[in-house]
Amino acid sequence: MHAVLYYLSWIACVYFAYREAPWAGPILTLFFLLLQALWESVNGFGLTRPLLFTLGFGLLGAVVDSLWLWTGLITYKANPWAPYVAAPWIIALWLSFGFYLIVVYEKTFNYYKTYSFLAVTGVPLAYWLGVKVGAALPLSPYFYLILGCFWAVTLPLFLWIYNALLREP
Repeated sequence: MHAVLYYLSWIACVYFAYREAPWAGPILTLFFLLLQALWESVNGFGLTRPLLFTLGFGLLGAVVDSLWLWTGLITYKANPWAPYVAAPWIIALWLSFGFYLIVVYEKTFNYYKTYSFLAVTGVPLAYWLGVKVGAALPLSPYFYLILGCFWAVTLPLFLWIYNALLREP
């Protein structure tokens, strides 16, 4: 269920961004996140760690995508907050991805090299697909290289910090 709702969120956010509807994708994503949280709760799983991880990951994604925007590496369609903050739909995607990561893959969070490889390939691919749909436009020929290298370091670092915080007494 989590994978299906994550990909539905991705499709909704990118599609509605292309259609210049900045809030439709995030609203659907929040609804999908609520369904997943209810599913986790009904099945006896705690929500504190997943929600904190999701918010932290969403904040990280929002800051990083805002930096891409400020530095002129990319522009996002359907962005009522431009040029100051990344589009609401891309922030919603980071929230959705964060929740998906923690509820499905938390037990693998110490495989830092694997996550580095997945980030260097998967993050640029996801952005490239969004660009092909028309939801964003990279403004630098080096954007995908910068993006992949940045997330290849940042995602494992974020997971390492998360793991270190869990070990604290």
